[in-house]
Amino acid sequence: MSIVINCPTCTFSNNIHDTKEHKCCICFNLLPKLNSTQLLNIREADEKHNIIMKNYLKAMEIIPEFYIKSPSIYIKGSINGYMIKFLIDTGAEISVMSKNTAIACGLLKYIDERYCGKLIGTGESKIMGKVHYTEIVFNWGILPCGFTICNTANIIPIIGIDMLNSHGTVIDFKNKTLKIGKHIIKWCK
Repeated sequence: MSIVINCPTCTFSNNIHDTKEHKCCICFNLLPKLNSTQLLNIREADEKHNIIMKNYLKAMEIIPEFYIKSPSIYIKGSINGYMIKFLIDTGAEISVMSKNTAIACGLLKYIDERYCGKLIGTGESKIMGKVHYTEIVFNWGILPCGFTICNTANIIPIIGIDMLNSHGTVIDFKNKTLKIGKHIIKWCK
């Protein structure tokens, strides 16, 4: 069996047979003697690396967007006069708001604590309850919405799939717009 091995220290490359050892004029004394199992492992690792690199290069050619961080989708509105930047999140099953934001919006008295529990996603948070109904005022109109209130202080209010579906929202990634009813809204940063 013949195996091609590349010296990891230099650019030396040679065919190595089961019984012969690797000899490189520059780093011969630096490398240990390799048995056939070790040589086979090196060859398999090298083949795997080549497969991964081909896959990577194909992706870079066909879908380079995969390696560019996509901007999140935000829209600005207000609840009871308190300005908020909302994250549009199609991966969130529910719309979520922190208790601090709910207090700032004057929604504390509307939190139904019967709906407490645990919020699990990329992390974990305690659910304080639900605000069943509030209105988000945008420059184009009013959007009725409900929110699950959690105790995570630094969470950006999320409009999740529940409200997006409820309002028949269409997300246009090419033009970076949302269509809610007859209104077309540009995303903000």
